[in-house]
Amino acid sequence: RMLGPNDLAQGLREVKALGAIAGLAHPFRVGSPMCTGCYWEYSIDDWNAIDFIEVWSGTLPSVHSSNQRAFALWTEVLNQGYRVTATCGRDWHVSVPGAVDPEEPVSVSYVADGRSDPAAAIAAGEVTVTMGPLLMLTVGCSGTEEEGFVIGIGGTVPSSLQSGVVEACIRLDFERRRTVWSLPEQTLEVRLFANDGIVATVSWSYRETSASVPIQAAGLKWLRAELYGTLKGCRTMIAFTNAIYFESESN
Repeated sequence: RMLGPNDLAQGLREVKALGAIAGLAHPFRVGSPMCTGCYWEYSIDDWNAIDFIEVWSGTLPSVHSSNQRAFALWTEVLNQGYRVTATCGRDWHVSVPGAVDPEEPVSVSYVADGRSDPAAAIAAGEVTVTMGPLLMLTVGCSGTEEEGFVIGIGGTVPSSLQSGVVEACIRLDFERRRTVWSLPEQTLEVRLFANDGIVATVSWSYRETSASVPIQAAGLKWLRAELYGTLKGCRTMIAFTNAIYFESESN
């Protein structure tokens, strides 16, 4: 709390020395004088020292401009070649009955199955975020000697396995946390988004659980999945995964 805007590096070194992870909380929320400390005012010399960015916070977070700016910042950081995890937060400071409508859509971060340490999963990028069904993404390879390999969220596809086309496998789990969210029957849309923009769009029938999409691996640095649909009467992003990374031949 005693650091100035240009003094963050020392604070980050102290955090990492404790074995902790460090990230940005709601970086574009309104700041002083309305909410001193909420707006991110520090300069970052090395994004390798940042483990995560809270890109969604609050209820129905995807519609708020502050969260959209945070999401765009995360995309920009990925495009610069850094591996930073996107997370969400409720940002609910006081538990007062009736203060928040329990029917309001709230985003939840899921860490990879089998991870006993959530901080380690966040540091590894093994996180997917949703206000509804659980969205998952893997990348596999077919037609090569390595057929059958699968890379999950946060993982890296080696350049040796990028034989022109890879298979992106999208999965939606409609049962996880089913009692705390609801969607009207509708046609959903899954977009596969990469460093070059949208590389594939899949029209998704409600309750469909999986689909595979061939993706050209050439030029890819990273890939994520985004789920769109109507929630609370608003057509918006409902869920997104963190990135799967692609190793370049020069690495």
